[in-house]
Amino acid sequence: MRKIFIMITAVLLSAILLFAASCRDVTMKDASVTSAKSGEAEETDVTSGATDSIEEQNPVRVITAKEAKTMMDTLESYIIVDVREQSEYNAGHIDGAVLVPVGSIEELAPELLPDKDQVLLLYCRSGNRSAHAAAKLFDMGYLNVYDFGGIRDWTYETVTVD
Repeated sequence: MRKIFIMITAVLLSAILLFAASCRDVTMKDASVTSAKSGEAEETDVTSGATDSIEEQNPVRVITAKEAKTMMDTLESYIIVDVREQSEYNAGHIDGAVLVPVGSIEELAPELLPDKDQVLLLYCRSGNRSAHAAAKLFDMGYLNVYDFGGIRDWTYETVTVD
């Protein structure tokens, strides 16, 4: 059921991003054409012939907790970002996670997450806030954002703040 929800959320987010991109393009002087090629949406600038896939434009990736754990075990550099509130973080969080509440992400991210190329692994309680935070970070120019949903799906060790 969660996988279906994640897939539906990803499809809806993609549709919103496509709609927003098409609205932006209508206001620009240069015409653009959106086409589907091999099942992947592409935006082609008619005047220059440049092509950027939507996947390249939206670096937010939805992954499972297991995939996130594998990344943590294999990557040399990454930041785990907990986007819940302080009380939730104190009650239990992934060891090493940086607390950046979704409601404050636009103010705190530049200081706490200064490298926009850094791999960011986001989570919240259930996956809703992390999806919103991932979209905000994308809008702020972060390039390697991974949303692995909620801590309730995290079957690995957590720590508390006394």
